[in-house]
Amino acid sequence: MENEDIRKSIIESAGKIFSRYGYKKATLDDIAFGIGKTKSYIYYYFRSKEEIFEAVVAYEAQSLRKELLESIKEIDDPELKLKTYLLARISYFDKKVNYYEALRADYLSNLKFVDMMRGKYDREEFTMIRDLLEYGVDKGSFRVDNTELAAFAVLTALKSLEIPLLMNEY
Repeated sequence: MENEDIRKSIIESAGKIFSRYGYKKATLDDIAFGIGKTKSYIYYYFRSKEEIFEAVVAYEAQSLRKELLESIKEIDDPELKLKTYLLARISYFDKKVNYYEALRADYLSNLKFVDMMRGKYDREEFTMIRDLLEYGVDKGSFRVDNTELAAFAVLTALKSLEIPLLMNEY
């Protein structure tokens, strides 16, 4: 098995363990057991549980990005493209409610930690939304004077829905 395949299997195992036990209670032994290996095997690929958690968050963000891009790639109509993007993003978080069930308490207590890690992915999503808005402006479907500000407003609104979706409070 190649190094990237091994890292991916560790990340997927860790994602399941974190979702079952939460970040605080999950151990490297649990993660290693999930792939039939020892904790020392895990240390060859990751330095710490925090680094693994960061990789899990990055993997989830990459999965979200891929799903969002896939949902809109064949759509030409700017309004439908933006609507599909927004609904796909909300749907993604709605589907992940069960996955993050055990992380709910950890999520709130580690919100600053998670927000720091998500900063990079938020900038990428900001760019995606801005590009969608600019596409609509170029096609004459949207009249937006400042796509940067509009993209920021849309992203802020979407992010405000994450915790209620993850907490199943809608």
